[in-house]
Amino acid sequence: MCIAIYKPKDITINKTNLEQSFKANPHGAGFSYIENKTLKTKKGFFTFEEFWEAFEPHQEKQCLIHFRIRTHGLTNKENCHPFQIKPGLAFIHNGIISGLGSGDQSDTSEFNDKILKALASRYGVNALYHPTIKHLIEERIGYSKFVLMDRHGNHSIFNEHKGAWDEGVWYSNTSYKIVKPLPKITTVKNYNSSFPTKWELQRKRFAALNDTSNGDLLMLDIAQWDSGTQTLTPKDTILEVVAINHSDYSVDCMTQDGTDFLYAVPILATTNLMGMPTSDDTEEEEDFIADTYKFYNNKWTKQLN
Repeated sequence: MCIAIYKPKDITINKTNLEQSFKANPHGAGFSYIENKTLKTKKGFFTFEEFWEAFEPHQEKQCLIHFRIRTHGLTNKENCHPFQIKPGLAFIHNGIISGLGSGDQSDTSEFNDKILKALASRYGVNALYHPTIKHLIEERIGYSKFVLMDRHGNHSIFNEHKGAWDEGVWYSNTSYKIVKPLPKITTVKNYNSSFPTKWELQRKRFAALNDTSNGDLLMLDIAQWDSGTQTLTPKDTILEVVAINHSDYSVDCMTQDGTDFLYAVPILATTNLMGMPTSDDTEEEEDFIADTYKFYNNKWTKQLN
């Protein structure tokens, strides 16, 4: 699912954050930077060492940075970000744009060719910064996020609120963070009592998420309601993981045919089919955790019912 990063001028990004971003999104990296009112792009790095060697001399400059997870298209330099819309204007994207992408071309590349380049050619590059055009693009890309930047330093973050600022840098998701294990705790469960503590539930969530990787196949144990698309994905649907969200213990998934996507699926609402059990719970404990999950997500559960 990738990570898109916007770094303003004179802000130094933590190298550890970049290295973790590459580890979580290893299918090609790239960046754009401004130098003497020229927008320059370097991409197609398939090791972090190559990326860092190219990026380090420019780390004080205003930059777009991207690390890719392949969902559509080949793993090659051409499908790496940033993409040029027009000379002096580039963008990076995090997410999946439904209805686009093929075996060779990524969905982002096709969106650029069919939508962004056409808009810029017809109405000029400044049109892409107009609030109305921005709103229309955000409606089309759904949960996706992307960032425009031109050679003058003008930039615009689409669906900015779906990412987060951290120490002056905007990240489209939390895959730049190193997840720290929760301390081991010992609990005594009383199955006649109502529910375990939230701390215990958090430990279960962490264990399940830690055993999940991009590309894993998951089966839904509980039907999932998507408030954005107003659709219900039924129980027992098999999905492929395309992104892991450590901030809320969820995963973003796509259907096996790659046509539909489901975001922020709670990890405890799934079963991992890749030979890596999401926990070592007994059947009784699994039922107990499922009941607890519903208890702590009453609003969500009511939507399903």
